[in-house]
Amino acid sequence: MCEWHDVFQPIFQVDKDLKPSVDHYEMLLRDQNGKFPIDDFFRVIGTEEDNQQWIQTESQALAKVFKACPNIHVNLNIEPVQFAYPSV
Repeated sequence: MCEWHDVFQPIFQVDKDLKPSVDHYEMLLRDQNGKFPIDDFFRVIGTEEDNQQWIQTESQALAKVFKACPNIHVNLNIEPVQFAYPSV
C-alpha cells in the first residue's frame, strides 16, 4: 500500500453575527503529495473483501481519533462504487 494519511478538514458554521465555529470535520485521504490517491485507492477497494479490509483499517484509525477527541463529529466520503458491495 502507498503512504497515505488521513486529513481532518474543518467544516465551519457561521452564525447570524458572522462568527465562525467548527461544526464538524470531513475525513479526507491524502498521499504524500497532499492529493487523493485515486488510482491506488480504487485498486485497494477493487473487491468486496478488499473494501471490507479498507473499512476495518479506517475504523481503527477513527477509533484512535475518537478516543483522543470524543466530542468531535466526522463525515466520511464513500465512493459510489463502494455501494455496489452488499456489505456497505
